[in-house]
Amino acid sequence: MEQKEMKKVVYKLPMMIIPALAFVILIGVLIRLFRLRADGWMYIVAIVVAIVITFGLEVIALLASKAMEKDDEVIEKKMAFNKWLTMEIQNLEGRMSAGAARDAVHALYEDARFSDPMSNGETQEKECAIGELVVTLTEAIKDKDEKKIGEVADEIKLLIAERNRICKASK
Repeated sequence: MEQKEMKKVVYKLPMMIIPALAFVILIGVLIRLFRLRADGWMYIVAIVVAIVITFGLEVIALLASKAMEKDDEVIEKKMAFNKWLTMEIQNLEGRMSAGAARDAVHALYEDARFSDPMSNGETQEKECAIGELVVTLTEAIKDKDEKKIGEVADEIKLLIAERNRICKASK
């Protein structure tokens, strides 16, 4: 099962558990009423109350699961840049042969991997600049220009550090 489908199942889990719990409680109440030899209307009231409570809890569980799904979508969008950046730098590192330039790209990967994963509106400018520099880095790696690779990697590191400061300040 895919991860998104698993999340949906987990979010819907209370909606499956609530009716089962209500059924067990209802059976307990009905047995208790039977032992007390209650009137017939008490059984009907117990069943109606159990159905109303179950329905109310189902509505609450549904609203909560929808809210959690929305929160996950927002978080996923905010983390998209960081995922893209780390994956792109890792791919670039994999294309390189051993040497000082590869070490610089690996250090850049480590900085990107451990940077603040949450983007916000204030970080967009830095993220665009980082994206442009990643394109420049890709071209430098294709050209095998080790000096340029080191310079661009250092620039990206500085921008990642600035982005982290912005993220930290906006929390």
